Amino acid sequence: MTDSHLKRSVLITGVGKPGNLAHALLQAFADRGDTIYAVGRKLSDVEASLAEVRQQGAMAHAFGAELTDEAEIERLMGEVGALTDGRLDALVHAAGKFIPFGPVADGSLDTWQSAFANNATSAFLTTRGSLPMLRMAQGAIVYIASVVAMDQEGMAPAGMADYAAAKAAVVQLMRAVADEERGVVRANVIAPGGIKTEAMLAAIGDAPGMVTPQEVAAKVIHLAGPASGDATGTVLLMG
Repeated sequence: MTDSHLKRSVLITGVGKPGNLAHALLQAFADRGDTIYAVGRKLSDVEASLAEVRQQGAMAHAFGAELTDEAEIERLMGEVGALTDGRLDALVHAAGKFIPFGPVADGSLDTWQSAFANNATSAFLTTRGSLPMLRMAQGAIVYIASVVAMDQEGMAPAGMADYAAAKAAVVQLMRAVADEERGVVRANVIAPGGIKTEAMLAAIGDAPGMVTPQEVAAKVIHLAGPASGDATGTVLLMG
């Protein structure tokens, strides 16, 4: 059986209003016929994003949850597990937030902590909560990070130390999970240089090296499924 015929159960975080990366992820997994479990802060935004794929016949469930809150994660995983019989084929952690920081010398502790909560803590709590279900299915995790988290020439994160450090924490979380769960659950990171979402284009315009949400979604589909083989612990740079 080819990968295109394997239907999976997929939990996607960071689903908000239509137009962001998660919206492209929803469409890509729906096109495969996978069952989607979509979560975002506002249930109404998640429902709005699911409307299009549901009209196309996709099986999609919406959840509202604050991913930085342990109790909310526990509730979320209980609800998802009840629908999946305790199995999950893939977790796609697309939740995150870019918060303007500026020079470290002028940086705000509140902004620093918010960046870590929304990017790193959310990834940790969601991963920890979903691992029992992922183990049951020998599933995969794909995290969305950023090239600013990597030690790449020309990628100095001046003015965004909070975001770069938080996304670097996500990369290290992935590496730890890949090692700890080797042979059972795969974990990988996609690190785009910039994604052409409505919010990003409004903030910085169409800068060189940016990629479309659809291009990122195609890479996520590959890493989340058996077509990527035993790949784990890797960082895929884009842009």
